[in-house]
Amino acid sequence: MNLQCVCLSLLLGGFAITQVREGVDVKGIAKRQVEDVNNALVKEDYAKVIDLTYPKVIELGGGREKMIGALKASMSDLKTKGFALMSNKVDDPSEPVAAGDELFIVVTYLLEMKAPGGKLLQKSFVVGISPDQGRNWTFIDGGTDVAKVRQFLPNLPERLKLPEQQPPVFEKDKS
Repeated sequence: MNLQCVCLSLLLGGFAITQVREGVDVKGIAKRQVEDVNNALVKEDYAKVIDLTYPKVIELGGGREKMIGALKASMSDLKTKGFALMSNKVDDPSEPVAAGDELFIVVTYLLEMKAPGGKLLQKSFVVGISPDQGRNWTFIDGGTDVAKVRQFLPNLPERLKLPEQQPPVFEKDKS
């Protein structure tokens, strides 16, 4: 192991110890907040979804009210086509990575959606951004376009590994 790897390991280990000492469950908070986003989508609480969306995304999307309206319209359109969110299973987050004054984390999840003739299963992820050492997070959907994620987050650390996009899997009804 080279000196750079040893220094990085000590730095990351020290960071984790600091977080535990301060009583901040960084990964647990991030996971709960992703669960909050996904539950809000299922319950059609679009304001809550936007509240947990990275502010730059909201700004570039035209503001909070416009984003809520667009999300509502999009979900309504899906419903009229026979689709409905059923559930989300959130996985444990990656290790957080610091860059500047922010922490970044990746949280993967499995989305299950009712579809005409069956259901769709989609493995996806969000990138979490915390300006306050993991006490609060906002998120960017990473499952659409990783290049766009990097445009929104020019500070995104290279060592934060983003999962590869996976296509949805369709399961036919058994009846």
